[in-house]
Amino acid sequence: MTSPSIYLDYNSSTPVDPKVLESMISFLKDDFGNPSSQGHPWGWAADKAVNTARSQVANLIGCDNKEITFTSGATESNNWALFGLIHHLQRKSPNEKIHIISCEIEHNSILNSLKYVQELGVEVDFLKVNKQGLVNIDDVKAKIKPNTRLISIMWVNNEVGSINDVVAIGNLARSHQIYFHSDGTQAVGKIPMDLKTLPIDLLSFSGHKIYGPKGVGVLFKRRKDPFVDIDPLFLGGGQESGQRSGTLNVPGIVGIGKACEMIQTNFTNETKHYHLLLEQLLTGLKQIFPDIQLNGPADIKQRSPINLSITFPERLGGDLSLRVPGVGVSTGSACSTGKISASHVLKGIGLTPEEASRTLRLSVGRYTSPEDIVVVLDRFKTLNR
Repeated sequence: MTSPSIYLDYNSSTPVDPKVLESMISFLKDDFGNPSSQGHPWGWAADKAVNTARSQVANLIGCDNKEITFTSGATESNNWALFGLIHHLQRKSPNEKIHIISCEIEHNSILNSLKYVQELGVEVDFLKVNKQGLVNIDDVKAKIKPNTRLISIMWVNNEVGSINDVVAIGNLARSHQIYFHSDGTQAVGKIPMDLKTLPIDLLSFSGHKIYGPKGVGVLFKRRKDPFVDIDPLFLGGGQESGQRSGTLNVPGIVGIGKACEMIQTNFTNETKHYHLLLEQLLTGLKQIFPDIQLNGPADIKQRSPINLSITFPERLGGDLSLRVPGVGVSTGSACSTGKISASHVLKGIGLTPEEASRTLRLSVGRYTSPEDIVVVLDRFKTLNR
């Protein structure tokens, strides 16, 4: 009998929760109306569902409903936050050269966007991180200039799980009247947050990281103290209060709303579940391989509750994911034209390409059980044979 496969790549994507799927189905079938159509019940039902979802998202992250705009995912939200703010500032002060501070281990949707605007004359400083993958607040402070208009630092790193001190960074930004954007894709649903009190002006995240569907995301834009005004990326029918034109993805929006509601209802128990699983997994791996290296912070309070990034001993060689049968994990490197290419995140924390080839990211989730971890550990034991 074939052993079941076990998924440990929840950092990458989560399955749609059955209750989320159930909430979406009617809006794919019977309630298929366009929320912009306000002349009949189909449009009214869709509009009501979108407003309900907006409230569900706002309740989870602690903000006003009007501060939520739905997008196609965090990549779009990140692009929009950067390009939208830059365009707006350039229209207001066309002769000013904008300076932005970010970090070298951001998601590529941030890095590639900022590299693009550099070619257009925007000045960008990419901060280095320490060996735990954390930004040093003093490094941020040292890079601030009179023309610094934006700091964009991710909240939780998607590969090594390090949690940046967004409160300190945000307070620093506010003290200099600089906007602060954070990619919250790996933070929402994992870390308690209240954006009414947190010094974050723009926040991006995706539905498919929190048991919602792919193809839907959120951009939070603060409306008060400060009011954040950014230019739209899309022009058209004026949906989303003129900020994001295009017919709304009602089933996806309903799904991300329901996913947020479910997280809020069971947040404490779910987080406890994650911590127990990670402790079981890390303890077991250390028993099998005493010389493994945990990447990212050792302090559980400074790392994602679902993530372990492990560099395995040199004696095991590389391509470990291919030699652990039936376990879905993420690798730390890719092989192209015969050369090992390390992840920019692992390179940023000081790992060599060879070390990256021995690094796996294991991330647990809602449907991971202690029994699954036992099976996974048994499969990792095969590497010692």
